[in-house]
Amino acid sequence: FTLHRSPATGKEYSGYPYDECITTYRHRYIGTQAYEMALAYALTEDSRYGQRARQILVEYSQRYQHYEYHDRHGLPNRGGGKAFPLSLDEAEWLIDLASAYDLLQGSGLLSETEKQQIVDGLLLPAIQVVSLNDLGVHNIQIWHNTAMFLAGLHAKDYIRARQTLRGATGVEAQFAQGVQADGIWWENSPGYHFNTIRGMLPMIQAVKRTSLQVDISPLETMMTAVFDLKLPDHTLPLINDGAREGYLSGLRDEYEQVVNLFPNSMRLDDPISIFGRGRTLAAVLYGPADFKREGWSDITSKVLEGSGLAVLRSGPYWQRTMALMDFGTHGGGHGHQDKLGISVWVQGTEVVREAGSDGYGNSVSENFFPSTLAHSTVVVDGLDQLDASGCLGYFEMEEGASTVTACTDQAYTGVSQRRLMHTTEEGHFADMFEVEGDVTNTIDYVIHAQGTASTSLNLQPSSFGYGGAYSFLTDVQSISTGEDFEIQFEHNGKTSTLMVLGEPGTTVFLARSPGYPIGTRHPILVVRRTAQRTVFAAGITEGSTMVPGFDLELIDDGDEPVLQLNRPQEEDLRTLSFVPDVNN
Repeated sequence: FTLHRSPATGKEYSGYPYDECITTYRHRYIGTQAYEMALAYALTEDSRYGQRARQILVEYSQRYQHYEYHDRHGLPNRGGGKAFPLSLDEAEWLIDLASAYDLLQGSGLLSETEKQQIVDGLLLPAIQVVSLNDLGVHNIQIWHNTAMFLAGLHAKDYIRARQTLRGATGVEAQFAQGVQADGIWWENSPGYHFNTIRGMLPMIQAVKRTSLQVDISPLETMMTAVFDLKLPDHTLPLINDGAREGYLSGLRDEYEQVVNLFPNSMRLDDPISIFGRGRTLAAVLYGPADFKREGWSDITSKVLEGSGLAVLRSGPYWQRTMALMDFGTHGGGHGHQDKLGISVWVQGTEVVREAGSDGYGNSVSENFFPSTLAHSTVVVDGLDQLDASGCLGYFEMEEGASTVTACTDQAYTGVSQRRLMHTTEEGHFADMFEVEGDVTNTIDYVIHAQGTASTSLNLQPSSFGYGGAYSFLTDVQSISTGEDFEIQFEHNGKTSTLMVLGEPGTTVFLARSPGYPIGTRHPILVVRRTAQRTVFAAGITEGSTMVPGFDLELIDDGDEPVLQLNRPQEEDLRTLSFVPDVNN
């Protein structure tokens, strides 16, 4: 591979890293082809498919040991591979090759000499390469374990295969230490939650076809718990790093496989009942032959306290208001500086979001998306939060209304934060955020919004006065005001209104922020105050102005702040506080 021509521009590329990219994709394609050809042979008994799978396995067994061990920079560093620059990719490729070898067993297509050559020249050396990068309790280690287990069984490396089940970083340890009490994977990312599940499924399917006994019950909890995070558009939130996951686009395939592992589960089949059967090869192979749709249970407000995720829901399923707050553990290397960050949908329309996450290797993904400013939370003195955890205050759900509070004093040294979210029976949203420091700080209340923004405020061109993550924001405008103000956000033909209660000494910024998908921009509101202590209060309703009768008043006399809320056409005055006994 020396010359590569772009079909779009005609420009020619050669050398590193273009040769390596082409090589990587071809290895992946050939590995997948080996498995698919072997499966086609097993299903049809057409020897042409079996011979192609045999050819791939034999030729790799002759060449693999001669490949140089390398990382993505071409250096022999830990975490690399021989066919690929990453041990993760090497493991995924090895899973396909080991599965192809399994399907050819007993076919007569492989001679005894070829079998031994595949074991000695491919399976055992590849196991050794993958084993060099033990990552502990981690989503990538799941893929490593599956590859070493499948290849180890066929190579008769039973000690290694047993370690992938019972060892210090085996699947049992991954379940015990990696799955939090509520069922969410410890990295607190729906994307990596399902990457973990996808990595373990081939191993679990293989284990179920042996006499080995492994407790896989945490897998059921993983599948049901994450469904509680489903957004109104049937995707999962972009919390921390990770890909966008959706029930309409692909997650049905994982549920299809797991349903057969837990036939007596009461909730596991709900996504299939709602969204239909899976369509991938694995879903067809491992899903139930017949599936009877018998209805499903709606999901309501809930707190997943182990992972620190609170979800409030109100309104009918087809026009749902939903508010999500992240107050839990940081999430390790894939974590974002996002404590007490929120996302809000009002009557089926996304209004408040976070910037998101979209891959790696570019400035926005590396330097903006993980930052505190990229989330709908509070930024203190223009700085990112520390790696922090928060704690639940209280959670209440009654007659269609829900309230949750959470707090943290770890995000900024000498600063404590408390946040309250409330959704009403009508699907309206209220927010109260208290920040108190040991000294005077510049405090930015940040709201990322979906769609386009408009306001009657007389905004003027401005700047934030900070670098870092703030340098990614464009079209910055601001105004100083002590009055309440409204901003309208229009998205997919629907308008929602955000009202922020005023306080003297407030500066309001409106700008454009990078977001998911990469290359797009969306509105970002920053409400700035300089104080030792301040309380922000806001509400959101549908429509081009606040719904008449939905009124908010912040009462902050230096004791416990309370947010008083009037509902449209209702006579009751609702009082919201960080202390549950004050609420009514």
